[in-house]
Amino acid sequence: MPLEQPQSKGPDIKIQRDIFKEKGLNTNGMTTDHPFFQQIEERMNEPDWAQQGGLADGDGSFADRRKYKAWASYKLKMKDIEPIKFLADLYGAGISKTEFVNPKHKPAYLVSLYGVRAFHFMKKVCPYLIEKRKHVTNLINQKEEYTPVKIPMNLGNISLMMGYTVGFFDAEGCIEFKLQKNGQYKRCITFTNTDIRPLKKIQRFLTIKPFSYKVISIWSHQEEGKKRAYKLYIGTKHQASFLSILEPLFQIERKKEKIRKFKLYNKISQICDKNKYLNLVKKG
Repeated sequence: MPLEQPQSKGPDIKIQRDIFKEKGLNTNGMTTDHPFFQQIEERMNEPDWAQQGGLADGDGSFADRRKYKAWASYKLKMKDIEPIKFLADLYGAGISKTEFVNPKHKPAYLVSLYGVRAFHFMKKVCPYLIEKRKHVTNLINQKEEYTPVKIPMNLGNISLMMGYTVGFFDAEGCIEFKLQKNGQYKRCITFTNTDIRPLKKIQRFLTIKPFSYKVISIWSHQEEGKKRAYKLYIGTKHQASFLSILEPLFQIERKKEKIRKFKLYNKISQICDKNKYLNLVKKG
C-alpha cells in the first residue's frame, strides 16, 4: 500500500548520489551478467530476495518506462530509511528525501532503480511477489520470455516465507500497545493492505508448522472516499512468539525498538495477570 503523499515543503532533497551518475558511467548496453550484478548476487541469498519481495508488495511500485528510454523502473518510498539505504547501497542508487508542510508528517525517503538495474531486481524478486507478481511478469516479458517459478508453501521453503513476511511487515505491519484503566496493556499486531491476497498468503503460512497459529483473522474496513482496506490480526496468544521468531530479520530500527517495548509490556501484563489470579485464589 503506497505511502500517502501530503503537501511537500518543496523539491526533494538529495541525500545520497547515484554512483553511476557520480562516476559518469552509462548503463546502456549493460547486461545482468555484468560483474556488478554478480557482486550483488554473492551478497544476497534467497530469503533476502524474498524479504525484498515483501517490501515491494507493500510499499514498492513498478512502472513501464519505455517512453523515457529507461525500459522500466522500481521505486521504494518509506518513512523509515533503513530499507531504502539497504537497497540504494546494494545497487549503487541515489536516495532523495521529501519533507512535508505539516510537521506531523514524517519525512519520506525514496530510492529508484531504472533500466538494467530495475530489470535485475525484478527477476530476482518476481518469484516471491504476490500482489504485484503478474504486473512484474508482464514487464519482464517485454524484454525476454519469462515465467516466474512457483514456490510451494512447505517446511522446505520456510525461510523464504519468513523473509517475505518480515519484508511485508516492515512495509505494512503495525505494533500497538497502550495502558488501560484496569492496569493491563492492550496489545495489537496487524498487517494492513488494500489487496487481500498477500494477507491471505501470510495467514496461511502462519497456520502451518512450525507456527500453527489458530487465532489469526482478516477484517475489512472502508473509510469514506478511500479504497477498502484489509487487516490481518495476530491473536494475543501468539503475538510474543511471532515477534521473537522474526525480530532478527527486521530492518527498521523503529519497529525493533517497538518490539523491545512490546516484550517488556507483555511481561508486565503477565505479572499483572498472575497477581490477579493469586488474589482470586486467596479470596476463594
